[in-house]
Amino acid sequence: MQAAYKVWSWDELSLSPFVRAERYNTRKSYADIGQGQTPDAAPTERVYTLGANLNVGQGLVFKADIQRFKQNKDNNRLDLGLGWSF
Repeated sequence: MQAAYKVWSWDELSLSPFVRAERYNTRKSYADIGQGQTPDAAPTERVYTLGANLNVGQGLVFKADIQRFKQNKDNNRLDLGLGWSF
């Protein structure tokens, strides 16, 4: 689930904060491939993201977000990015 809202704009600049909540499990179950070879299942991961996009011109955006993982806290991170669409 994700939500975003443009809170500020001036000329070609605009700022849009966003929040995102995810729940996934890529290791919920496996087909049995043999004794000692089938990986263990994993718990469902929940990820919460808070960030913002700063559009600085036609097709150019600076992005920043903080992600928090509920199960594997070693994955918590700060992401900075630059997007370009042409």
